[in-house]
Amino acid sequence: MKQICLPKGGVSAARNHGIDISEAKWVNFSDCDDCYSSIFSLYTIFNVLKTNETFDLLWSPFWMTKDGRLKMFNEYNGIFIHNKYYRRSFLNEQKIRFCDKLHMSEDSAFNAIVEARIGYGRIGRINVKEPLYCWCRREGSVTMQPDKWVYNAEGHFDRNLYVLEECQKKPEYRADLMIVRTLTDAYAMLTKSWLKEDTSKFRKRIASFYLLYRDIFLNAKPEDLEKVQKMSDLEAGNNERDKQIRPPIYQWLEELAGEAE
Repeated sequence: MKQICLPKGGVSAARNHGIDISEAKWVNFSDCDDCYSSIFSLYTIFNVLKTNETFDLLWSPFWMTKDGRLKMFNEYNGIFIHNKYYRRSFLNEQKIRFCDKLHMSEDSAFNAIVEARIGYGRIGRINVKEPLYCWCRREGSVTMQPDKWVYNAEGHFDRNLYVLEECQKKPEYRADLMIVRTLTDAYAMLTKSWLKEDTSKFRKRIASFYLLYRDIFLNAKPEDLEKVQKMSDLEAGNNERDKQIRPPIYQWLEELAGEAE
């Protein structure tokens, strides 16, 4: 183990430095309050990484601590970088690094770029009977505070703009779906029933984005819109009351556009 002290630069700069100086075949990113279930967990992971030649990204189920209890994540998701193992040569060949201009959601942005560039069938699961890793959810985090919801939503929006910019570099990355996702994310986050913060400045940003890509959004296939909106609702944590009282997304976006025009 090697400890390196860096000038203040945020987690993205620290992670990027780690990738750059590492000589390992695989890299993993862990928070200081996370842990592995046991020494055997590391033994299992090292053995898999040492022998695998099929995948560029490996993951396994993991525990999350919440309210003093353990909850198991048993399905792959692209939000967390925790408990994922990235082949370093793949990251270097694709020139994938964390965006140090994002003040939050840099981990899900990183994974979005990885998933856009990784080859078919190159993501693999480490099959184990019990989760090997425990992610500690920090309740005091800014992302957990209701009075910082608009701040978080804008950070989320900036993440999506960054990912969209990357997707627009190659047509096969489906930038149209990222445009739809950017708008459905904003819709899911700003139609919360309990939201009391001033959203006027953020609404103007969303309106400008919508007016720029209105035709692409309106021409999205219904099945694509439904799929993407489910992902947005899942990430934003909308409850059934939110869904019952919020206006349809087309109406909401047109109202924003009317305010901006």
